[in-house]
Amino acid sequence: MITRRVSYDDHKKVAGLENFIGMANASLKAVFEAAAPNLARRPDVAEILGERELTSYIGAFVQAVPFLKSPRFEEENEYRIVALPTRSPKLTIEVDKRQWKPRNFREGTGGSMVPFIRLFESQVTRFRLRR
Repeated sequence: MITRRVSYDDHKKVAGLENFIGMANASLKAVFEAAAPNLARRPDVAEILGERELTSYIGAFVQAVPFLKSPRFEEENEYRIVALPTRSPKLTIEVDKRQWKPRNFREGTGGSMVPFIRLFESQVTRFRLRR
């Protein structure tokens, strides 16, 4: 879990853009490996695409993107908790018997879909029942 205040300005500095250098090459590499693996293995093409895998950017992405918000919303002074999924539904059934939290969606800006899970829903329900 990552917790931190949302940044409403100076996004270039806050995001740590240096952590994303080479991401375009890694994206192209993933596409080439999926669509044209023989071409991706050619030494001249492989040199251009580089060594880095697209998945190596996940950490930087998760550390930055959920905590950047438009300055229009600065009055919210928001603090966020970002929980990363570390289990898969398949593992839950086979190995880990904890209940799987279903993924929910809400509408974001411009009609985009924003996934989320309800972290404390069971605790809220228990609290209401005790009162």
